[in-house]
Amino acid sequence: MKQGKMLLILFILLISFTFGYGGGKAVNAMGRNKVKNSQLQDKVEKDDKAIGKIAKKTGKASKKEYRILYLKYSNVIKSAGGRKSFSIYDFPGGGIITLNGKNNNNLKFKGYLMGRPDSMKYDRYFYISASGSPISQQYGYYFFNFDYPNQDVWYAGVKNKKSTKIKGAGKKRFPSDLAVSPGNKYLAYLMTKKKEKKGGLIALDRFNPFITDTYMVIRNMKTGNEKEILKGKYNRQLLKSFLHFSGKGDALYTIIREGNSFKFVKLTLETGKITEFKSAFPSFDWSKTKWELFFRKKDNISAKFFMSPDESMIVAFKNYCDRGKSSYKIWAFDIKNGSFKKYEDAPGFIQGLTWKNDSKRFAYILLTKCTCFPGYVDSSIYKMDRDGKNKKTLVFEKERKINSLGWSPDGKEIVFCDYGLDFVGYIKSVDPETNKVRNIANMKDIDGKVDQEKPVIPSFLNWITVQSGD
Repeated sequence: MKQGKMLLILFILLISFTFGYGGGKAVNAMGRNKVKNSQLQDKVEKDDKAIGKIAKKTGKASKKEYRILYLKYSNVIKSAGGRKSFSIYDFPGGGIITLNGKNNNNLKFKGYLMGRPDSMKYDRYFYISASGSPISQQYGYYFFNFDYPNQDVWYAGVKNKKSTKIKGAGKKRFPSDLAVSPGNKYLAYLMTKKKEKKGGLIALDRFNPFITDTYMVIRNMKTGNEKEILKGKYNRQLLKSFLHFSGKGDALYTIIREGNSFKFVKLTLETGKITEFKSAFPSFDWSKTKWELFFRKKDNISAKFFMSPDESMIVAFKNYCDRGKSSYKIWAFDIKNGSFKKYEDAPGFIQGLTWKNDSKRFAYILLTKCTCFPGYVDSSIYKMDRDGKNKKTLVFEKERKINSLGWSPDGKEIVFCDYGLDFVGYIKSVDPETNKVRNIANMKDIDGKVDQEKPVIPSFLNWITVQSGD
């Protein structure tokens, strides 16, 4: 029982920090799904036409603006041994909000939301939900079962909020995660093997980069065509570790399993073609990648990789937590110059990283330790030049947890989310030149209350392109 309880606590920590997202021939969707896909595609085309009519009515469809997509997650506060914990309970919703905080669109979801929704255009959003409650209680702790067997992939219009099912669970697999390309043109979602074992901490597989229980489906949202790829070469952690859509929106970059090791790959979205980085980016010697730096079986914290918008560099970081002490390392793959360097090796815990659109610098969240309860942690946001120099502090918050951030497409501000001991979650912005911080919105104003037993916290997810007038 003690071992089970320790594993549960470990799982709770992992999912809290998560929110705080082979190689074979691509094939078309199975024949038995053709009728359903055709009906779904008719629905997509009708929605597209409706969206087009709305744009025409405004008469201002040429100018692009951006809004913030955010997730809401509720938490449980628990005291044990004189210490307090702050762990995820469920995902009560999400929204799209303007940078001035005056226009908030609360999104609606069917069933029980299973994690982050996604969107990159103000027409529709995509998400995975469960038909029944994934929440249970073990050893006095709440447990969110990400392996809940009956999950479905949906899309919904940002204006009418009506959800349409794209894919449901089968006898052997369930949809477990998703991401959408620029313009919402392609949807990539994962299909993961259902677990034979009933009960227990089965969802720990979600953080295991060494297994191959998952494949990817790429769906063209205009035509409805699907490609199933990466069978026998993928898992959920690898999507969380590295996911980057090309600037043109025609390719996805990630990591796959290759025998007992790993490999960087480029996935062509329209065809499903898999190209190794040694062919896609031949100026760098990828065979010298030391994967043991990034993925280790003896710990449960995998590295994360962030490609620059111009695709000339990848910055990676890995956190280490041992007996209450936290440390991290930052490395850079300079693709253009063919070099690999370590930038930092220091105490602390990196919560997230974001690139500026010009690829000249990046910013990241640094916590003093790996904890989610705000009273035990201080948070900072730093910016750094792409060569690892000119590190500067943009934000410092005492006894507050910053859980997410995103550099705006115009480069003028960095949006981030945080919370403190009053358990009011905020969406904020900092000017990376002046360090001036402003409040955009908070959950008390958005929801009209603060639940002290299960506080609701926002998390920045993505930037959404909006045509002027929407």
